[in-house]
Amino acid sequence: LRDFINWTLDTYHSDHYFLDLWDHGGQWLGVCWDDSDGGDHINMSELRDVLKGVNTDHSGFIFDVIGFDACLMAAAEVCYQLEGYTHYAVFSEMVEPGYGWNYGILDTIRSNPEISPEDLCIALIDDFVASYEPGGEYYVTDTTLSAVCLDYLSSFNATFNAFIDEIVANYTEYQNYIEVASWVSERCGLSYEFIDVF
Repeated sequence: LRDFINWTLDTYHSDHYFLDLWDHGGQWLGVCWDDSDGGDHINMSELRDVLKGVNTDHSGFIFDVIGFDACLMAAAEVCYQLEGYTHYAVFSEMVEPGYGWNYGILDTIRSNPEISPEDLCIALIDDFVASYEPGGEYYVTDTTLSAVCLDYLSSFNATFNAFIDEIVANYTEYQNYIEVASWVSERCGLSYEFIDVF
């Protein structure tokens, strides 16, 4: 992946770059499972190493958008691995429908090459949602896709850590609330490992 990204940056100069990772996903466990190779995949620390390497190889290079056309990737743990290497992440917290993204976004980029990264994220989400609505290219009743600006991740992290510190310091006071919250928190996908914190 690092070689491919470096080749792309050397061969196709642009003001903006968008990396799309496609296939099966599993939050902090990784992405891009290869069904033909015994389940080989890119784990999140490998992905961070690739992005860090590209950042070094190209003097501080940062993607504008990294998208995951894969299930279960919208998680804080994934964001932490991307921090400092992309401004935005686009991903789904839940299981994506089997068709994934329909890539109409490529027409949007082609017709508007000056599109801002933020507007690209909005267009990606709008295109995804429209493709699964009644009358869309594929119809599925329940889909989710979101974008996060990782430039604010350190602020989120500070707030979240303060929240955790409060719970740890006063655990007995909050214990009943924590137990109830753990039972009513949304589970993402088919695994109890993927629990929505809020």
